[in-house]
Amino acid sequence: MKKVLFIPILLLVLFSCSPDEETQAPTNTAQTITPEPEAETPEPLVVQYTLTITAGDGGSVTDGGTFGDGTEVTITAMPNEGYQFIGWEESASVSETLIITLDSNKIYQALFELIPTANPISELDISNLEGIQGRDGYNFYYNISDNLPIDWINEFKIILGNLNSVVHITPRVKISPRDGKDEMHIFAWRESEVLPFQDIIGNNKGYSISGNENSRFMVLEIENHEIQNNTNFIFSVIAHEYFHVYQINASIVEPSYLKYLFEGGASTLQSIFPKQYYNYNRFTTGAFPNVTEVAISSPVLFEPRNTIEATDQNYSNSVFIFLALVKELQRQGNTEIEAFKKVFIDWWKSGRTDVTKEVLFEEVFGFSIDSFYLALKSYNPNINSVLPSQSIRLQDIFTE
Repeated sequence: MKKVLFIPILLLVLFSCSPDEETQAPTNTAQTITPEPEAETPEPLVVQYTLTITAGDGGSVTDGGTFGDGTEVTITAMPNEGYQFIGWEESASVSETLIITLDSNKIYQALFELIPTANPISELDISNLEGIQGRDGYNFYYNISDNLPIDWINEFKIILGNLNSVVHITPRVKISPRDGKDEMHIFAWRESEVLPFQDIIGNNKGYSISGNENSRFMVLEIENHEIQNNTNFIFSVIAHEYFHVYQINASIVEPSYLKYLFEGGASTLQSIFPKQYYNYNRFTTGAFPNVTEVAISSPVLFEPRNTIEATDQNYSNSVFIFLALVKELQRQGNTEIEAFKKVFIDWWKSGRTDVTKEVLFEEVFGFSIDSFYLALKSYNPNINSVLPSQSIRLQDIFTE
């Protein structure tokens, strides 16, 4: 009987436990199951390419580097002084700036060459040359032959010093080596010598600012008879050429060329200078004896550089027209000093691109060039009819 009673009791225990598990399990499952996070999609790999930029002799370039596929990179070539950019290896472009689209590893080299020079003045060693520096930093360097008299050499240096202290030349950013924008080399020798500086300045002779697109220099070939007679001209001509340097650099852009303002102005300053410093009146000692009727009837003939020399001997007509312009400015109410400031300073500072000489002339002087030419017809074509006052001084004109 004990055996019979054991089995039912065991079954009852098993039965009573099973329903509780079945009814609770679904509830517990719904509350505790947490969804697994979705796997992140990996970002695609960016393809990288290397851009290598190098420079040949004579220049430098911007840096290269590593960039993503399709990146546009701008590279620039920068030539050194005296060199010019001529192109890129691996590209037909001749532009200093190049835009590269990276789709592979790329290598570019910038190529440069020396700027062609008609003479070797661009490579002239100035380290041992004597010179003078202006107030604003414009430099003159002396290249003087030993065959010139020591008295002339000493006086030449004094003259440059006097001019430099009064007529200040503005240095400009040079475009090519020795182009006269920030320095000027002076080559002086005696006429009897056979071109002692030919290997540097070529066959240039006489008195001038000479050169080409790459260089400018002052030439002073002192005539033998001027030295023998110790004439004032061998000193006054220095002032003439010095003022040409001023004219060239007064404005970033040189104003329209008018010979009677360029050469007539330089010759006038060349005459004022010795009157002030040497008590020598070049105006009244026969320097300008050949003023002609053409100066008042056809002044337009004295605008271009290539005026036939026979019609403007010693720049007589150009000086006459220049001084007549000063007189006309005085008639308009300017003082003599104010009038000279306009022709010696304001005109040369007025230069700019894309403007005619007619517009500049009227802006600077206050009347048209045609009306000036008409007014000239009332003048007596004689230098004595337009002479400046005896007391005129360069310091009064060039004081800013």
